[in-house]
Amino acid sequence: MKNLMKKTLAVATAAALSLTMSISAFAAKFPDVTNANYPWAVEAIESMAEKGIIKGYEDGSFNPAKTVSKLESLVLISRILGVNIEENTRIAEASWDTYGDIITEYDLSFGEQEIAYLLAKRILTVEELENYIASANRDDGLKRYEAATLLVKALDAERTIPADIVSTLTYADASDIPAQAKKYVAYASSKELLQGVGDNRFAPNDTVTRAQAAVILHKLETATQYTYKSGIVSSIDSTTRQIKVKQADENILAHYIISDTLIRYNGEVIGINDIEVGYDATLTYKDDTLYAIDFTDALVDDIIRGSFVGSSSSTAKGTVITLNVIEDNHIALDTTTKTEFKVADGCIITYNNNTCALTTLKAGYYVTLTVEDGYVTVIEAVNKEKTISGRVDEVIIEPFYKLKIEENGGEVNEYNLASDVKVTRNGKSSNARAVLAGDSVSITTSYGIIKSIVATSKPSAKTGIIKEVIISSTPKLTLTYDGVDTTYYMAADAEITLSNAEATFYDLRVGLAASVKLESDTIVSLESVLSDDVITWTGTVTNVNSSYGLVQIEFVDSTTGQTRTESVYVKEKASIVDYETQKAKKLSNITPGMKINVTGSMQTGLFEAGAIIIIG
Repeated sequence: MKNLMKKTLAVATAAALSLTMSISAFAAKFPDVTNANYPWAVEAIESMAEKGIIKGYEDGSFNPAKTVSKLESLVLISRILGVNIEENTRIAEASWDTYGDIITEYDLSFGEQEIAYLLAKRILTVEELENYIASANRDDGLKRYEAATLLVKALDAERTIPADIVSTLTYADASDIPAQAKKYVAYASSKELLQGVGDNRFAPNDTVTRAQAAVILHKLETATQYTYKSGIVSSIDSTTRQIKVKQADENILAHYIISDTLIRYNGEVIGINDIEVGYDATLTYKDDTLYAIDFTDALVDDIIRGSFVGSSSSTAKGTVITLNVIEDNHIALDTTTKTEFKVADGCIITYNNNTCALTTLKAGYYVTLTVEDGYVTVIEAVNKEKTISGRVDEVIIEPFYKLKIEENGGEVNEYNLASDVKVTRNGKSSNARAVLAGDSVSITTSYGIIKSIVATSKPSAKTGIIKEVIISSTPKLTLTYDGVDTTYYMAADAEITLSNAEATFYDLRVGLAASVKLESDTIVSLESVLSDDVITWTGTVTNVNSSYGLVQIEFVDSTTGQTRTESVYVKEKASIVDYETQKAKKLSNITPGMKINVTGSMQTGLFEAGAIIIIG
């Protein structure tokens, strides 16, 4: 899990601080919002305006009857939940690191950071983004049933909704509420967070106005009343469940994490055993009680690893620590060069995850230094040798040979291999090349470098349809069988046979039926039969109609040598991948002039593509 690295927030701050519907600075009162025309909304509107949550227009008006768009509503909710509060800065930065690439594909004019923050807070899921911020609907008005759903999620009430809550819906138009939203509407109504519109109607498909939005936001703020504190985890005791967080002013926050406390790491819910000393922590309080803790990797300049040599203090230098540094991707410890690092006041020091004094550390310990602004802020020491059990998550070939290990307990770390690493696989002496993704392993490390591996594989066989061919330094293949898509690694020396002839990984095509033999999660052999039905074209895009799922390409027919222009129907579940980044793309990402590879078959006179690779 731990992957400490320098973070950057690649998003325009101007977009994060404004809304297209909120052009100018606000006034506390608006001429178009009075007790005469909006008695039910005046207090909420003025409160939200005074706090800068929802703003007025340049002419001083509020425009209370104007519809709030889906995108605008998400930005407003994120403000109530503290996206712009200083203590939540690290959560905002980490959320962009995690979700920025996904959000950027939607090409938003504002709100990118706020959307990432809501994803990290679990108010939204990646799968829900299409409904809220796709170009086709981001400017649509937020519907009342959607407002109820977001409100309940923002209150973190989803996990406490009674199973039979839907039976309490008595609205005359309850049948108009989408099935997936009924429990949210029922809960919001039962708590008087969002009520009907008269005549015993909820009007689920009516859109929310700015006045209504202000009232909803006001209720959300009143119901939460969150306060925040932040710092660095200085100790964690998984037995007593006590955590200590050191704030910037050296004050120590000590809490016992109870079962109701939400704990998340980069937006993912974690267990107490996943918390590590050195994490940045943002503590959220509700009614002066610890409600949630969000952990992120420390914002650091560098991570230094090496063998502890010693430490010293002087008036001239202050406190310094000396290491034999292990350079990134080196596979042996260099003891000839010693490097000094200045230690910050209040530096957190641990040995085997227990807080200790610097004088406790002994020469030869394996230490990891967290460096911020040129000073060491965290020193983590362990014994130089360590035995780790788990499974091989990935074999990394380039630029250096590494194993990514999912350790027992869930943490995932990468390890270099010593040049003389000893390998035993399935009870026999072997070599590092034989270790495959999915193997169960017990590794012994010295200063974080693998010295020995004991690996065990599990053989199996599958038959399915090739869904995706992923070309990279560690090639992968996705097979569909029993309606499930599963991605496997391909062994470098995998035996591939097509129509009884020897073939290579690059000869495989989407849509072919394949029988594979596996060792753990890695394909070691594959057999298939070429089908005349499967066709592959490579050409230049001349036109795209995303609404109809059509792409037109121009290419040279390999049989006739003539230039052809053909229309390609892109199936709804077609795989679209960028060859350079190996990231999934949408049909809307394809534009005229691009070079693509399409694979599919002729169906009722129309070419249907099951896979598209963007190659230029």
